[in-house]
Amino acid sequence: MTLADILMAIAGHGLEPTTRPVSDKPLDRRSWRVVLRELDDGMLGTLALEAARTGVLAVSEEQRGDLERLAQAATARCRVANQWLIEAVTTLDRHGIDSCVFRGAATSALDYAQTADRPYRSVHLLVAPPHFSAAAAALTEPGRLVEPADQPRPGRRRALRLAAADGTEVVVHRTLAIGTFGDSIESTDLFASRIWFAVDDTKCSALGTEARLLAACLRARLDQAPPHLLALRDVVQLVLRDDLSLRKVERLAVAWRVEAVVADAVRRAWDALAVSDVVPISAWSRAYQPDRRAQRRLAAYRVPETTCGHEPGLEVGMVHDPARRLRSTAP
Repeated sequence: MTLADILMAIAGHGLEPTTRPVSDKPLDRRSWRVVLRELDDGMLGTLALEAARTGVLAVSEEQRGDLERLAQAATARCRVANQWLIEAVTTLDRHGIDSCVFRGAATSALDYAQTADRPYRSVHLLVAPPHFSAAAAALTEPGRLVEPADQPRPGRRRALRLAAADGTEVVVHRTLAIGTFGDSIESTDLFASRIWFAVDDTKCSALGTEARLLAACLRARLDQAPPHLLALRDVVQLVLRDDLSLRKVERLAVAWRVEAVVADAVRRAWDALAVSDVVPISAWSRAYQPDRRAQRRLAAYRVPETTCGHEPGLEVGMVHDPARRLRSTAP
């Protein structure tokens, strides 16, 4: 079994009836260190712990302890991120700037049965384009959030990254997508269909369900920043919602000219996580054929060759077979 196989199986854990065995024997120590690092980077520690608890992932007692510590660390990072989320939302409210939470915090709260299964360590807020500069000024005014020195000049950038002293990143967006795909997304569509959820005692808004799905597809297909597998899991979680309206998804996808992105992201998510459920949107994604213009636009965004940071042939050995060690069989 390759490292990619293990990570994809863990990322898809709990998507009944797709849950499949990850390993029947604990990994050897060297292989386990690599897997543990990838789980941490990909924020998959909580799902791995659940897989171990249910017997899907075979681990030793020591490895189970590693996963418990990984899950605890992820929970602690979420608590810190939530503090910055609350501060950012309330700061913008005081300045009369409407904001919308998306990605990690909103997805975790609204689209996962267990919020712990979807950890996050950064804050993402959407503001209407006319308020983008004012939002940046409001958040940096107290001096607790600063712009990294390596950030591109303002110009027409679509997002502003702000860093806290503890390393938490707060990102203010004025659109949902990078490049030309972001130009066709109307902010009026986004703010008109918002819903509400609470972070501790703070009321926050999030994108409507269909808009959250499109945002997840844009993130999974266009944004090459890790963690890639968790982004694909987000797509599956949203597609499998009982209250998702295919008609609304189609309307938004056509209006934003992102049909090809949505179809490609859903296909990739279903294949990577071996999802067996067939629902209207997954069936549509298989049948969809983009025109040449859509193919050219999508081709500009290269997709990683693998779903993790290592080559496809990287294999992991089992502790009961010491002759099999972490090695690459790729040419």
